[in-house]
Amino acid sequence: MCRIIKFFLVFLIAIGSLWAQWEVVDSISFTVRIPSGGNCYIYCDYAAESLCVVKPPSGVIQIAQDAITYAPDWLKIELEDNFAGLDSAYQSLYANMILNIQDPYVDEVAFCIAHLAPQTLTNSQFYPDVLLENAEYLYRNDSVLEYVTIIDSGSAATGGDYYSTTQYRVYENGDTVEYITPKDIYYWFIVHPKLQEELPTYIDPVSGSPTVPPTGKFWRNYLFNHADAGYSLLRDTLAGFRTLWNCKKDSVETNGALGQLSLWIMAVLPWGSPHYPRLPQPVYLYHWHTGTCSEHGWFSNGAARTALIPTTLTVAYRNNHKWNEFWERTWIQWEPVNHFINHPETYETWASIGHFRGIFDWRGDGYIWTVTERYTPVCTLKVHVSDNQGNLVDGARIIIDGPGSPGPWATVSWTTSSGNCQFLLGDSISYYTGAVQSSVGNIPATTIITNSQANVTYYWNPSLSGTITQLKAKPDTLPSNPVDDYKFEYTIEVPNEILYGTNPIDGNTFYDFLSPGNADFFICDSTNFAAYAAGDSFYAFQINEDVSSLDSSFTLPAEESWHLVLSNKDQVVDKAVANITVRLLKDITGVAEGFANNQFNGLQITPNPATSKVRFSYQLTEKGRVCISVYDAQGRLLENLINDNKVKGTHTIVWDQKHLPAGVYFVSLTSKEFSTVKKVIKLK
Repeated sequence: MCRIIKFFLVFLIAIGSLWAQWEVVDSISFTVRIPSGGNCYIYCDYAAESLCVVKPPSGVIQIAQDAITYAPDWLKIELEDNFAGLDSAYQSLYANMILNIQDPYVDEVAFCIAHLAPQTLTNSQFYPDVLLENAEYLYRNDSVLEYVTIIDSGSAATGGDYYSTTQYRVYENGDTVEYITPKDIYYWFIVHPKLQEELPTYIDPVSGSPTVPPTGKFWRNYLFNHADAGYSLLRDTLAGFRTLWNCKKDSVETNGALGQLSLWIMAVLPWGSPHYPRLPQPVYLYHWHTGTCSEHGWFSNGAARTALIPTTLTVAYRNNHKWNEFWERTWIQWEPVNHFINHPETYETWASIGHFRGIFDWRGDGYIWTVTERYTPVCTLKVHVSDNQGNLVDGARIIIDGPGSPGPWATVSWTTSSGNCQFLLGDSISYYTGAVQSSVGNIPATTIITNSQANVTYYWNPSLSGTITQLKAKPDTLPSNPVDDYKFEYTIEVPNEILYGTNPIDGNTFYDFLSPGNADFFICDSTNFAAYAAGDSFYAFQINEDVSSLDSSFTLPAEESWHLVLSNKDQVVDKAVANITVRLLKDITGVAEGFANNQFNGLQITPNPATSKVRFSYQLTEKGRVCISVYDAQGRLLENLINDNKVKGTHTIVWDQKHLPAGVYFVSLTSKEFSTVKKVIKLK
């Protein structure tokens, strides 16, 4: 019988993981923002058989967290991140605003708080009541307009992933077509109260200065419901139009609401010398009724969003021109003063414009992106920024310039965690310069392209003077006799990196969610974790750098406080957003365990782990032969402790293992009633 057990044991050790019976003793699941230079880790508390989590400080007070809970699920991380950039007084102010708002305005107000720059939210001339008025007049204006309908999906009352968007009707190819905008278009280019570089607040129409109501006006209400003497009311002008537009190029007559809006803009803001000071405030511009392309771009942006038409400002600084784009299943060129609708190719024929250098669109939080390819043949510029050791640099601001006026540059962008960014720039330009601004080092304007050619790709690989901290992990090796009583099972996803930047025009900081994100991952013991935290070299298992997802397990090889670490220490600016699920499992059987119909489940071992003597206890319900043997981790027989007949009852035998080295051993017991194999751990 003992020979059979020995053969069986060797077989079990060879496929031990298949025989282990793992029981979950603790689990955690959470989402975390990991800042540049930071980390998040989970460690195992052996004594409590539990998982402990150490997250970066959220920077969010409790009432702000309550507001985040009330906000839509898709907005929670974004709202949390912006709250973290405010002090506790402002967090409390805006959190109370969210918590005290009722449907259907909660998501709109929460979005604006999440995506207005901290510089705006904390400006002494910004009046928070604007946010509620902005949301209310979205719905009030919608009740008048027939070509658009705000659609609410879910509500704050029911919670979850609720949101709003807009549905439009257009006339296309002889048919009326309805479509729904993506929700990010709705929130960014209709809801967001900041149009471009202005402060989104109550404005005195005469002076253009921030002023409290009733003197101060906000554009979404004022442009829709106010008319100076001799001018028509916008709400009346758009009443009765059932289509957003009729898909007619360069037509303002019989072209739906968009054509009628173009006529209204030309009437209330005729082309002429601008009033000084030149301010990008729609309320102020409406009062003075004059301006050139800058005033028209600023004003048309506000007028269109007042009419619930998604719109942005389009800028060509080095070609001295501004106009707009509206969203209708794609971005479409629009310049009311020239009767242009969907006519992007027109500008290349203008003597005053010539060839475009760089063209960009503007988002309310200060983020800008290049759209040159929509207006002119382009070349491609790929930029790759590294430190003086060749490591990738994230968050570097790349400023591209070329000939022209008035400036201040052609376009700008920011590097991602890959150290890369890309520009599409105009062709037939004599030169382009590039400059880099980063905490790792700066590079002044340097000529990087001469005589740009369409459909040609150019490369610029600037190296900065500074050095970025890197992960100093080395692969560890398992001990000769690993303990395998516990293991981690983990699933990690890094769906986003959060790119931060500062708009060089208005000084507002923005953040942009990019997908996917990445972070460094490893598992190490407490000693090596201390070395990692100190910035020294260390040893670890399962080292994965710049990963976006992992789904695996790790059996803990020693009774240590093992650390499962997600590190973002090699980032300069970007945060990583991580979804983490970890389970701690315990092997409740050793390598393998049969069944037993007694109170000891076959065999009881005490103490275990042990340092010298171990007591084996077992129970028989009838007389019979018992065989107990001990094997090492390789399945070699060390001792036969019993091979004899035993009477009914409880029996105990002591095994003295003080002569054996620390490690893992196996004891097998077989009787007429049952057989089992269990693990014994010797600590020293």
